[in-house]
Amino acid sequence: MNIPPPTSTQFGITLPPPTPTSTSSLKETYPHLASQFHPTKNNLKRSWTVSHDSTLPLHWKCTLGIDHEFVSTIHDRLENKLACPCCEGRKFSVTNSVSVLFPEFSGMWDKAKNDDVLVQPDTILPSSKKQVFLVCPLASSTSDNSEDSESNLYDDHVWSFRVCDATSMSPELPACPCCSNRKVAKSNSLLHLRPDVSELWANELNGTMKPGDVLGLSEASVWLRVGDRDFEVVVREVVEGEGLPEPPPLPVVEVEEEQQQEEEQQQEEEQQQEEEQQQQQQEEEQKQQEGIEQHVEEKSRGKMRAMFSSVLSLVRKRRK
Repeated sequence: MNIPPPTSTQFGITLPPPTPTSTSSLKETYPHLASQFHPTKNNLKRSWTVSHDSTLPLHWKCTLGIDHEFVSTIHDRLENKLACPCCEGRKFSVTNSVSVLFPEFSGMWDKAKNDDVLVQPDTILPSSKKQVFLVCPLASSTSDNSEDSESNLYDDHVWSFRVCDATSMSPELPACPCCSNRKVAKSNSLLHLRPDVSELWANELNGTMKPGDVLGLSEASVWLRVGDRDFEVVVREVVEGEGLPEPPPLPVVEVEEEQQQEEEQQQEEEQQQEEEQQQQQQEEEQKQQEGIEQHVEEKSRGKMRAMFSSVLSLVRKRRK
């Protein structure tokens, strides 16, 4: 296969227009490629012993990095202008990792959650589509004071982000969704922003949702309870407002019904009290009547005993 010689600048080197022959070597025809010919991995071949039109895959070594090594054919390097894949960011190298090219972004890496050795700033390409966990700089700055309750307030400012999306927005860094109120955290929850309102939380009506699960500036509606009244409020309005929310006034019909119910309940209680009093009075009268009857009976028995004693005395006297 005859490959036409390059006639312009390639790989950053101005090339002369040589005229290759069927016996021309790689070094004679394309010296710019010969300079990247790997000295030890081509089975003892040398750039001056390999034909310029060889179709064999060859090993190459770029001079811009100690690990910039790759395999390609001469044809692909010339026709497809295939340069060093490490320099182009298609193959990982110690010179093109996230930690080298984007040190500020790699500083946001959550090493605790990204525990995979292959998902570290110094082992991953900036073009990677992997999702990695990032930690907010605010959380990182307070991590030294872990015993401080205020510093622990930001320890959940963690989220996932694609590496390629983060590096493509450089020099800007990915914004923390918790700080920008796009994700609920301890620092921006209703529980933290309005603990007084959180005490009015209606657990039964809100289901499994708790005040710490609700974004403080959310437009969502939640249920609160004041006394025996349950009512809905918009979270953002409550957080931005002053004082404690109060239940809305009842409609006139409901007020009249409530008053009527109270009156009926009061009448029932009064009637019950009256019945209890009557029953108590009847019990007292019955006790009095039973006492009188018992007294009369005891008095009658006394008279009968006296009469019996008199008769018995008379009988004894006559016998004598």
